[in-house]
Amino acid sequence: TTAIQLCEQSLEAPASHPLNSANALARLGLAHVEAENPAAAIPLLEDALDAVTPIAPTTSTTGVSGSKRWH
Repeated sequence: TTAIQLCEQSLEAPASHPLNSANALARLGLAHVEAENPAAAIPLLEDALDAVTPIAPTTSTTGVSGSKRWH
């Protein structure tokens, strides 16, 4: 069983939260990146981003280290 097959199987099951689906899409996209298949990876990564955009926090602050963190 490959990473791509495992990710595809996880997307067949109903997700308990939209973030879980987005995570599975992103991991499947990254598996395609690793397999040097950008044509398959790009739409999956775009779908993952589209899935998290509505639930992502919109406010961030700069921490001590200069990195952004969500509230």
